[in-house]
Amino acid sequence: MYTDLTKLKQSLVNLLSNASKFTQNGTVTLAMRREMLADNARFIFRVIDTGIGMSEEQKSRLFQAFTQADASTTRNYGGTGLGLTISKHFCTMLGGSIEVASEPGKGSEFTITLPDAEHEAAQQPSAIPKLVPRGIPHGEELTVLVVDDDESVHHLLENTLEREGYRLLHAYDGEQAIELARSAAPDVITLDVMMPRVDGWSVLGQLKSAPETARIPVIMISILDERTLGYSMGASEFMTKPVDRSRLVALVQQFAGRPGSDVVLIVDDRRTYAIS
Repeated sequence: MYTDLTKLKQSLVNLLSNASKFTQNGTVTLAMRREMLADNARFIFRVIDTGIGMSEEQKSRLFQAFTQADASTTRNYGGTGLGLTISKHFCTMLGGSIEVASEPGKGSEFTITLPDAEHEAAQQPSAIPKLVPRGIPHGEELTVLVVDDDESVHHLLENTLEREGYRLLHAYDGEQAIELARSAAPDVITLDVMMPRVDGWSVLGQLKSAPETARIPVIMISILDERTLGYSMGASEFMTKPVDRSRLVALVQQFAGRPGSDVVLIVDDRRTYAIS
């Protein structure tokens, strides 16, 4: 089979994890077959569980980012509601699809269908023009949280951003990133996608779903160009590795803002206020 191993593996892991999580006493099955069509072939992966199942209304919201089947799902089972969104996006990128069949109390069946051929890559969006970097005025130091499991990336961003006047915080995995984002409230976060245990998509989901971190701008950095998914999940910008230093500086300056420069406009039926 010709396909992207990482995307297929992540999609199957997401489905199997969900099936296991929602099946307390029962079975989880992974089945695969190659199916011949008139002019080509396709692979079909089925993840079947005998768990709690879902209603039609719950299924209609299943692939929305940051959404669980219902409010009790997060309370009882945890999770950010991003796994299925990511799986659907990956399957689309591979030229295939993902479908679900389920009934309350009777379990669920997720079906991934992928072509048995090299899928022509989707046309990439036109390059975003580079912004011209500008220095940070003295005494207006801002904080950037760098999240990456690669030590060399930390050194690169440190050398690039510290000489522009930024103070850097460093996180080497997803759990550390979330903790630092909550405790230090950085002005900007640069976030790698491919990390062990808790990947960048899960980190982004937790950041955007928590009130104390939802408004922090996040610049995703990855070897894979998945900007469409990044934007849909709340990222401010998406960069591919190797990192373009001047564009990185420009983006950090664009999203960090300046201390004391925010203006809030409050309008009611009696008076208009401008508070800076």
